[in-house]
Amino acid sequence: MNSSTKARGYSSLLSLLATAAIILLWQTGCDTGIINTNFLPSPLVIGTTLLEETLHGELLQHIQVSIIRLLTSASFGIICGLLAGLAIHLSTMTRSVLSPWISSLFAVPKIALLPLLVMWLGTGESSRFAMIALGVALPTAIYTWNSLDHVEYKWIELGKALQLPRYQTIRHILLPAALPNILTGIRLSTTIGIILLTAAEMLGSSSGVGFYLMNAGHLALVEQMMSGIVVLILFANGLNLLLTLVSRYLLQWME
Repeated sequence: MNSSTKARGYSSLLSLLATAAIILLWQTGCDTGIINTNFLPSPLVIGTTLLEETLHGELLQHIQVSIIRLLTSASFGIICGLLAGLAIHLSTMTRSVLSPWISSLFAVPKIALLPLLVMWLGTGESSRFAMIALGVALPTAIYTWNSLDHVEYKWIELGKALQLPRYQTIRHILLPAALPNILTGIRLSTTIGIILLTAAEMLGSSSGVGFYLMNAGHLALVEQMMSGIVVLILFANGLNLLLTLVSRYLLQWME
């Protein structure tokens, strides 16, 4: 076992111990009355509520709806962002046309576009799909073209010296060099996608984890609200783990 593997293992163990300590202190504070459980239920109560709502309530249905929304819209956004970023890097004309629009739209809070998207696409799934996909595509495109732009010129010169076709230069030089930064951008983009998913379900939906959260808030059901937040945390961590595995596979494939 090398030193880097040991360091990662130690860091993971430390994170696990720190998380366990915080949860234990939280539970102790609730049990002793230091923490007002009317506003912040104990981890045990939250866990029990989450299990009951998932097995016997409607939460499982909302989770399934949100997962489908997130995966379909985020996947579409990632693909569009990658293609746009690659096109901007490869074509001066495309850069002149697309990059100002992408940079400008990226600076706009995507939730502000929801009323406009609802007016254009209606109150159904189309407007929510468009907002999440757009929110994922814009940062993905920016990370992609910036990562490609910052590939060291000597590697591009090497491809020219070897007289590689353009496709081979992209496949064997540009993408392997830029891929780690591109994958980092995708991971950040999917985090934005989860935020937009929750917001869209809160504002204009009758299903999904965001709707479940908003409905629990209206009824002042704190345990259900915390359960919904835990689900969103699990969403983020699960998606991050999935993207980490995909990243490792792609990096190995590119070698």
